[in-house]
Amino acid sequence: KPEPASAPTHPTGWKDDGWDADEYYKTDIEGIRQECNALIEASERELLPKIVRMVFHDCVGTACDGCINIDNVDNRGLREPIDGIFPMVQKYRSKLSRADIWAICAMEAASMAVPGDGHHFPLHYIGRKDCADGDEKGYGGEDHAMCSNDLSNHDMLEFFANNFGMHDPREVVVVMGFHSASTVNRDNSGFGNIGREDGWVENADEYILSNKYYQSMKNFVWELQRVENVDPVPTRYQWYFDPLDAGPIMTNSDMSLLYNFDGYMQADKNGVEGLVMCLTNPEAEFEIEGLEDEDIPLCPMAESTKEFVDMYADDNDLFIKDFGPAMNKILNWGYHTYD
Repeated sequence: KPEPASAPTHPTGWKDDGWDADEYYKTDIEGIRQECNALIEASERELLPKIVRMVFHDCVGTACDGCINIDNVDNRGLREPIDGIFPMVQKYRSKLSRADIWAICAMEAASMAVPGDGHHFPLHYIGRKDCADGDEKGYGGEDHAMCSNDLSNHDMLEFFANNFGMHDPREVVVVMGFHSASTVNRDNSGFGNIGREDGWVENADEYILSNKYYQSMKNFVWELQRVENVDPVPTRYQWYFDPLDAGPIMTNSDMSLLYNFDGYMQADKNGVEGLVMCLTNPEAEFEIEGLEDEDIPLCPMAESTKEFVDMYADDNDLFIKDFGPAMNKILNWGYHTYD
């Protein structure tokens, strides 16, 4: 097994204006961005959200360390971006750790998701260290508990505070907005529809970063649905819109940015987590088998985050402006502090 990358002796740390123009790294960072861009385009942009998901999962725990425990069911589907980026890891490893290369590629993917030409999210930190017990591609490392899809508003804010140092609810709301540029695969995540990739917004396969995530959450009539899956992917509960046309989905954790599910979310009679016993819209129907005759109340609003959902739903430019710093904060987890 190859030895982990040793502590770098070249320039590291935080730069307010980003590292892209730094003379020492400029050629390497530019090369990684160009090669990552080409990799994403060659996949018809399908790799764009997968690369961002990869680094999010990499950074859960104590630090972004360039390692993914692929045995964790929540990491299903990440072999494709890890293997795709590996040639870049081999090529640029003399100056940059695998974790740094993953972070650069993720920022390029996020930049590509913004409509128009030339949008650029800079990377502000260099100097991440790879885990000691992963292989050369990054398979291995500690098995961290990922962000559950069935978090209440309080639990969601606690997860981001404990795992990424995000104590401002606004940061949590803006990071979750990347779901606008994402899709889900039923075989990997247990969400969506069989045989196709659906997303959190309509036309999700365009992979566009925008405030449509918040607009969809607010404006659609969402209804709860039990999704039967096959081991090892667990059966789920998801929120759906326009089921006849297999439209967008939301998880409980998404909807908890707008609604307070505390006291309303539970396991069903079969032990499946995520049954929410309230409605998000008075026009919605509650069609969970065996519970059709229950008197289901409306869900209360999530006061700690609702104002930011409303704010970003009304202002796409503000959302894009705030996304870059929030993304950098995740990618700096375990290294740079904001005190």
